[in-house]
Amino acid sequence: MLPSSRAWVRAAIVLGNDPNAEVLCPACGQANLEVIDAQFGSNLEHLERHLVCPACQAMNSMLCRRTPSGPGD
Repeated sequence: MLPSSRAWVRAAIVLGNDPNAEVLCPACGQANLEVIDAQFGSNLEHLERHLVCPACQAMNSMLCRRTPSGPGD
């Protein structure tokens, strides 16, 4: 695995656990990645999490399992 791929995997692990964490872009190192969550088709158990750098526009995506936000979810 390339070092840049490893850096994206590390970023995905951190932001998968805490989407509000501050993680520098693995591509340019100039800005923190922004997290954009989107529904994954009609599957309500998963979401697609996009990691985007506002400085260089590098992007990566990951599939995440939704966590209940409260009673009844």
